[in-house]
Amino acid sequence: MLSRLQRLLFTFSLVLACTVCAAIAVPDCLAAEAEQGTELQAFSVPAKTSVADIAHVLRFVARNREWFIEHDEVGYLRISLKSRGTGLVLAFHYDETKLTMRCLSRTDAPKNDRSTRWINNLAKDIRQQLAAKR
Repeated sequence: MLSRLQRLLFTFSLVLACTVCAAIAVPDCLAAEAEQGTELQAFSVPAKTSVADIAHVLRFVARNREWFIEHDEVGYLRISLKSRGTGLVLAFHYDETKLTMRCLSRTDAPKNDRSTRWINNLAKDIRQQLAAKR
């Protein structure tokens, strides 16, 4: 028969093990998520632009346009914006040579094309900021 302390330690160990497993599995899930969705645009990256510079451009543009940064890791950024019945979740997958924008989720209110404008504005700003890095 287990004592109360032994049961508590066993429960704590189990929770800790599940937490560690979940933390290890998260990057793999995010990488798989970046490959899903509809590819909206691919951007050419100027020569000699580092991954850190691309990440900086993406964060700057997203914050400037008031997007919420859901996840940010090297080579991957997921952002979302929700307003008046319209919601959009985009994923960016990038390296030194290319940058792709994918739509992971899109909900528009009836007879509303707001999310297309959001995507176009974001793409325009990204192109301008990448060109300024030359």
